[in-house]
Amino acid sequence: MKAPLRPYTIDELLAIQYAPNVVVDEAILDVGGLMLVVGPTSVGKSYLLLQLAMQLATGTAVVGQWAVPRPFRVYLVQAEIGQARFQARVKKLWANFTRRGPVGLWLESTFDLKLDTPDGLAAVEEVVERLGVEVLVIDPLRPFHNRNENASDEMQRLFDTFLRLQLKWGVAIVFGHHDRKPSADGWGKSIYDTRGNTIITDRPDTVLRLREAKPAGTVEAIWEKMRNRDEKLPKQKWVGDRQTGLFTVGASEPDPREGKAYIVRELLATGGLELGELTAGLVERGGVTSRTAYRIVTELEGAGVVEKVGGGLHNRKVVKLRGGDSVMIEFFAQHYWLLYSLDSTFRVLAYTFFALMLWRI
Repeated sequence: MKAPLRPYTIDELLAIQYAPNVVVDEAILDVGGLMLVVGPTSVGKSYLLLQLAMQLATGTAVVGQWAVPRPFRVYLVQAEIGQARFQARVKKLWANFTRRGPVGLWLESTFDLKLDTPDGLAAVEEVVERLGVEVLVIDPLRPFHNRNENASDEMQRLFDTFLRLQLKWGVAIVFGHHDRKPSADGWGKSIYDTRGNTIITDRPDTVLRLREAKPAGTVEAIWEKMRNRDEKLPKQKWVGDRQTGLFTVGASEPDPREGKAYIVRELLATGGLELGELTAGLVERGGVTSRTAYRIVTELEGAGVVEKVGGGLHNRKVVKLRGGDSVMIEFFAQHYWLLYSLDSTFRVLAYTFFALMLWRI
């Protein structure tokens, strides 16, 4: 029999005193939370997950920037490389940490564990209970289940297993996953997308996407989803040190929409453009994909910077700066008397020009 529902009054709810639940500061990871690190092959996901496990176990700031309030008891399972190679990787990274007493970090290489089976779940729960595990790191997700990644019902059952670990034991889970092979959009830009069903990105509280960047050894860290924050952290460049194996944070990049908004204003400075023309110009000058360009225009519309109106050739949508039409109309209203000082030929041309300008904006 399932436990009965237990609704709280608003006063009861507000009176509850919850224990501190932060694992990584800035709402990156909470106690009992779920985090995904996703990216293409060889971008450095496994190194980052191992680094994260060591930093959580030692109470060290994640990539030197985000505070960890105390050392946590961490269990990492991996099926990415063989045991000997994994040992060499661990030795390389662990040399950068100063040991202060016993460290709650347990590491295991296994290709037999399946978390979606009763035996696999029972095995992990036994380890969690015996060692007092607080954070489970899975690298990568695919070898640890038998489900079809593209089927929503099967992925739902897998993540229900995660939810059991989160709710019953209060375990925070961090898992790695691969992108699909990049495809090109209509403008020749590469598009990266998470492999499998959207549940893989919907269920985590935090999604961190890694992409290769320049110069070599640099990755672009994109906080694609942060459910527990009002605003996502800015995109950053992380530098991987070949000698230490660790990632460190470079300079933060400003919100790209700020620069792109300036380009949009420039493109619309002389009047409205059809939506396709505007996004094409933004792709060319802003170095973004057509999908991103459309999203930027939509966000600027929501912010009240631009507006879409019907019209244009074949009744296509025209985008214009808000208030741009009133400026042009006001100018012609103030100088309308000039039309009467022209002879008939120039007057027709002036009317035509006036009509074209109104259509453009």
